[in-house]
Amino acid sequence: MKYFGIFKKVDLNALTEAKRKQLLVKKGIWETRFRINLPRDGKMSLVSATADNEVIYVSENVQEELYGFILKTYQEEIAVNFQDFYYRFNGATYGLEVGEIKKLALLQFTFNFKKAFHLAVDFTRTKERAPGIKNIENMPKLELMEAKQNAWKSNLAASDMLYEFLMGHVGYFDSQLALDNPLLKSIIDFETGFRILTNLNFDYHFEEIRKPSTQIPEEIIPIPKEKPMLSDQDAVEYLLANVFNKYSK
Repeated sequence: MKYFGIFKKVDLNALTEAKRKQLLVKKGIWETRFRINLPRDGKMSLVSATADNEVIYVSENVQEELYGFILKTYQEEIAVNFQDFYYRFNGATYGLEVGEIKKLALLQFTFNFKKAFHLAVDFTRTKERAPGIKNIENMPKLELMEAKQNAWKSNLAASDMLYEFLMGHVGYFDSQLALDNPLLKSIIDFETGFRILTNLNFDYHFEEIRKPSTQIPEEIIPIPKEKPMLSDQDAVEYLLANVFNKYSK
């Protein structure tokens, strides 16, 4: 890893904000941009770059490495949660017909997506198939999960865990941290759900992941969520009515 332990001999937490910024920018950890506010009349005017419109963000390379480090460090926690899901899923579907298993898999696919992706809106995607002819479709859940994963990378890089990572404090990232740190716990839960969705989709082909083509005009529109077509209670009732009752008679 390029960035892990890059500041082994420096206590980043003890530095002043100005000194820490100087070091992190110099090493390419932090990058800066300047926000330009356009006047309401639409006319451009030259503005000077000042601290008032400076935006600091963590380099994407650093974000990727830090997130990868977290996934590797806590791979056992993710694996245990993942195996626990399949242990229970395999027990619930034992002896069922293929069609019934797929229905239950779809319930779990939707349920785990809802747990991992808390939004008040859904998203549709509009593609122009021909002049004046548009096709509107819901964005695939796995694509939305990828977007949420990128958000977690950004949140992680904005946390104090970044400094511990840069200072190479391996002992800081122990099992107890996964229990005590809400952000880390959320990431572990999210990655478990992401793995579950990916595997269920591989087995049952609920959706096809397609890379957007730059040659096809595309518009992504958020729409308010209505009441879910299938609630958790619906899932329980389905199990009772169509699965367990069938084999209890």
